[in-house]
Amino acid sequence: PVGLRIGAMVLLCWLLWWWLAGYRRGSFPVAAEPVEVGCFMVAGIAAGDPYKAFGLLYAGVIFRALYGTRRRALVFIAAALAAFFGAFLFAPLLGGSAKLSQFAQQVPGVPVIGVLAHLIAAASTSQERASARERILSRVGTSLAMATGRPAICDQAVQAARELLDGLQGAWAAVSTIDAHGQTIAAVAGDAPADIVAGRRIDPSAMPAVLQAAIRDGRPVYAEPPTDTQPGATREFSLSGGRSMLLPLRTQEQLLGALVVTTDNAVPSEVKDALEVLASQVALGLANAALTEDLRHRAFYDGLTGLANRALLLDRADHAITRARREGHHIALLLIDLDKFKQVNDTFGHAAGDRLLVAVAERLRSCARGSDTPARLGGDEFALLLEAIDTPEGASAVAAR
Repeated sequence: PVGLRIGAMVLLCWLLWWWLAGYRRGSFPVAAEPVEVGCFMVAGIAAGDPYKAFGLLYAGVIFRALYGTRRRALVFIAAALAAFFGAFLFAPLLGGSAKLSQFAQQVPGVPVIGVLAHLIAAASTSQERASARERILSRVGTSLAMATGRPAICDQAVQAARELLDGLQGAWAAVSTIDAHGQTIAAVAGDAPADIVAGRRIDPSAMPAVLQAAIRDGRPVYAEPPTDTQPGATREFSLSGGRSMLLPLRTQEQLLGALVVTTDNAVPSEVKDALEVLASQVALGLANAALTEDLRHRAFYDGLTGLANRALLLDRADHAITRARREGHHIALLLIDLDKFKQVNDTFGHAAGDRLLVAVAERLRSCARGSDTPARLGGDEFALLLEAIDTPEGASAVAAR
């Protein structure tokens, strides 16, 4: 019938538009698949002889097998074959001709070519994702090598982890660091739980024993969060797999922290490998940052008292003089030394002399304001740089204290 042929042309035009739109999106909603399959049946019936429209079946199966999971591809292939089988059954009822023997001859080739197309697409997609992960790791490695501060390194780490987890439902990442004050969450990316926030302190002793041992040994550890049906259940930890993954940030010398990632589903093996490489890069970056901070501290601070040394005092004095000239105020520099300090060392020993120097440093800190700079020039000589002093009497008052 003419009306059926016109309707089939309209449906084929819609199908062409739908496929072009899906190609641009890179995905096809599941809800529209019955309509796509229905277009195959109507087109087969409208052709009079469904065998003449078999090219549409092959083209549709090959194209649609490129998208979605393997299960979706197999379901679509089976549905498309069922649609054409229906066309072979209904075409004679509307004045057409159809031979089921022709359908039977073509059936074996349809799933074979569809599966091959899906396998090729899956391999290509896997290669593209692997290349994307390599680019992310290469970029992050360069950025971490140039970063000098731990906050910047942690921020880059969680952002890179989120990029590696792209496409996984409910993914988030966090980095915790360990210092002299304990363990702290340094950075978070993604839709993390409300209690996972940057700046929160973590008590390592409250962690399960298996988790503490894995972190101490530098091994990845996985966790399955409690299910909704068992809200009172505890997390289950293992060393094989799970929806949460904890990667210790460890060098050969020390433990620097941990990288934690969580998704709604288990992390794929290839993503696990990339995350382990990322953890190694972050650990190296944190170690380099700590070394840089230590070298900087040694260069500008006195090792015994922790006060600024001569180099840092001179640098801050230069800046203070510049600001004083620009803003029209004064600065003062107090020079302090200890009388008969050598006698202290000779009588009580150098350890007692060191304790005396540390005590003097603490007193200087107590007298200084936040903008002032207490310093040790060397031996028993100290200094205190005072900024924004209005009168000489102000400096004298500090000197008296």
